[in-house]
Amino acid sequence: MTPKSPHEPATASDACNFLMAPYSNRIRDGLFRFRGRSYQLSRGEKHANHGDVRNRSWKVKEQSETALLLTFDSADFADFNYPWRLSCEQRVELLPSGVRQMVSITNQDKEAFPAGMGFHPYFLRDIFGGGGDVFLNFVAEKVFPAETEVPLPTGPAIPVSEDLQYQGSKYLQYGLDHCFENWDRKAVIEWHSISRDQKITGKVRASESCNYLVVYSPSGKNFFAFEPVTHAIDSFNLFDRLQITPPPEVVEPGESITAYWEVEFSG
Repeated sequence: MTPKSPHEPATASDACNFLMAPYSNRIRDGLFRFRGRSYQLSRGEKHANHGDVRNRSWKVKEQSETALLLTFDSADFADFNYPWRLSCEQRVELLPSGVRQMVSITNQDKEAFPAGMGFHPYFLRDIFGGGGDVFLNFVAEKVFPAETEVPLPTGPAIPVSEDLQYQGSKYLQYGLDHCFENWDRKAVIEWHSISRDQKITGKVRASESCNYLVVYSPSGKNFFAFEPVTHAIDSFNLFDRLQITPPPEVVEPGESITAYWEVEFSG
């Protein structure tokens, strides 16, 4: 099921989940600096969003009834929107009652580069039909203040206010598009039928590298996104210009970075 329809998605954004790499979410104006040099990515008018592997073809390396191993090499794409050569490996594994996705990025270039990744799963709000409620339960220390039209941070992360606290299970309100910092990398999502006689629970876990979380709950839509990511939105610039977040991880030639997330359902 896609967030928009049950039919074949036209782009990765219409699918139930997509991978963001070699950066997650947005880089302001597609422009950033690294080790004294400036780099301009294409599509900067849209802030170079969600990396550049999500609408690309991957190669199947291994497959079974319960797992799929895919590989990606940026050298296969002349228009790859990143200045360095890299490869990725992605393993998607079915669990007894859920799914796990593991990803690595390897530096295939001759020089170091900054990189990160994130996962962008969508969930339906009303899974029973006829209405229902969604509740979240996770702990986060801080959240980034952001612009209203596009959620680019405007300053350092601040303590989470009461209206954005989801510890202990809280109704997921509409209109969210927030990046949290230092969350506990585990969460519980609960779907309740409108009559409260049915409930499904999803338990989400993510690797320690996914220290940031984006929650996107657009107004008037029957879906939301719960996105474990390895760096803050626009952290490439937040570190270089403002020194207010840790920098994206620097990957040396031949080295790799990894991340994973998983969800298991019950009910």
